[in-house]
Amino acid sequence: MGKFGTYKILYDRPLIVEYYNGLITVEDFIHLKNTIKEEPNYNFYSNTILDLRDCDIKIEMEELETLINFYRANFEKKEDRTVAYLTSKPNEIVLATLYSVLVENSDLNINTNVYTTIKPIIKLFGEEIITEKEYIEIIAELKISPNNVFTK
Repeated sequence: MGKFGTYKILYDRPLIVEYYNGLITVEDFIHLKNTIKEEPNYNFYSNTILDLRDCDIKIEMEELETLINFYRANFEKKEDRTVAYLTSKPNEIVLATLYSVLVENSDLNINTNVYTTIKPIIKLFGEEIITEKEYIEIIAELKISPNNVFTK
């Protein structure tokens, strides 16, 4: 399978689930964010779970600042939001952690968290926002979704 990225916005609660597969770059993350931003009822302040377990991230540490600059240029920073990265590869854990540190030291109101399992993410957001069973079902749905943002 080539590069794949898709998402589901849960409009009835403040949550977006993003799923990535294949080789993913900074430009891919930006492209997916720009695609989501075009959704009619998109809310930048929705919390987000990025499931990175099935992808290989090709981002140099210097490129992490590109993502922060993208957020600064494209989104207002009035409210806090939480982003959880779910990953399984050591290099991606390091990248996500470094990105989290950069975000914390920026003027963005984004609380970032890095996890290797689903349970702490459910605890972070609370079962009133998403349950483990529901998350597993959403990821299964996204994995077979015909809506690959990288082919549009």
